[in-house]
Amino acid sequence: MRPAVPLPFFQNTLLLVLVFALASALAGCSTIMEKTGRVLDGSAFAEKTEAVYENKEAGFAGRGVRVSRKRARAQDREYILIEFAAFPTLRLRASPPGGDHRIVLEALEFFSPSLDGWNVFTREISGEGRFKDEWYTAFLAIPRAPELLDISAGRVSRGGARIAGDEALTALRNRGERIEELVLWMASRLEGEGLSAGFESQGAFEKFWTPILFPETLPAKKRPPGWAAAGQQGSRRQGRRQGRWQRGEEISWSVDYTEALFPPGPAESLRPVRDSGTLLRDWEEALPWIFYQFEWDAIIGSLSSEIRLVKVK
Repeated sequence: MRPAVPLPFFQNTLLLVLVFALASALAGCSTIMEKTGRVLDGSAFAEKTEAVYENKEAGFAGRGVRVSRKRARAQDREYILIEFAAFPTLRLRASPPGGDHRIVLEALEFFSPSLDGWNVFTREISGEGRFKDEWYTAFLAIPRAPELLDISAGRVSRGGARIAGDEALTALRNRGERIEELVLWMASRLEGEGLSAGFESQGAFEKFWTPILFPETLPAKKRPPGWAAAGQQGSRRQGRRQGRWQRGEEISWSVDYTEALFPPGPAESLRPVRDSGTLLRDWEEALPWIFYQFEWDAIIGSLSSEIRLVKVK
């Protein structure tokens, strides 16, 4: 992650807390979310924007793409940032174009907010693309999806407590591994049921998966058919629940439903994650991260053919 200029002393004052609270409450407002994330990770003070290009109809779900030429103040180094309107806190960082207009994709920067905190991290990536700017027009293409590598830096805020350094790196990498396992299972389940693997918004993604993953958190009438098939009718008989249960994160999880949801095979490793409540915590604290990971191929695929952008700054 690029070194950030130290923030003023008021970073930890009530003002910043209120700004972040407002941004969390208005998660649909990409401008507020983006600017809040850049204040929290310091990058808003560490980089200078030299040019900005936009295409408001390209990118994921046709919601827009922005490409900026930036310069890191500390190292006086130029780089390219690629941003998506549908994912306002996701940025792809690349080298400036060479004589052949080739850019090297270097890192993915992400800020994942929740009502109780945030995750901010840099993940190394490996890939190439093309970027050519001519006067007031530019052209961008990423023909092949870059490889996602390790998370190299990051910080975590949870319940007012902040984690940095090696502790944060370990926590983020562990969460990243769980998220990768989850999205692989999601894709496999959708394919097995013959359903579309794409969601146009995080809201649609959340609405679809929450009843499937966490029926215990919903009223009985909103629980999926698989709940009853696993022997859980959502009622009590003689004062006791049916089947096997495990307590985690102040919720009782149906072990029978978990085993039906994640059958023997690669997804079996998610059983203890759900039964301990860790999966719910990941969902509540890192839903934007899960959504971008699930849609990663579609995000990059939206740039597989060359798009034209117009200079706006």
